[in-house]
Amino acid sequence: MEEQISSISRVLTRLRDAAQEALLERHPTPRERAPTTPARASRAAPDNAPQGLAHPVWLTVEEGVRYLGLKSRMALYQAVRRGQVPAHRIGRRMRFRRSELDEALGAR
Repeated sequence: MEEQISSISRVLTRLRDAAQEALLERHPTPRERAPTTPARASRAAPDNAPQGLAHPVWLTVEEGVRYLGLKSRMALYQAVRRGQVPAHRIGRRMRFRRSELDEALGAR
């Protein structure tokens, strides 16, 4: 019985680690982003795409913290309160547009 529990625990740990790695690959911090190569540029949305049809990528607070490379959620909340980071309230939840975070980083 204990062997089964430890085996399940190891599997769950591997799954958690894989999920965290996948999330970080999907949302790298600005420092980790590679420069745009021609291959990556060809997959990007075309410049003549209508702005109304482009879907913004919304990030949660945790994803925003990782994306900006901050130390904690509190640091992100403080940056929002000071007006350094643009945020949107959806009900009681706070969400961030990746494009707006990129613009805020570029303004620094």
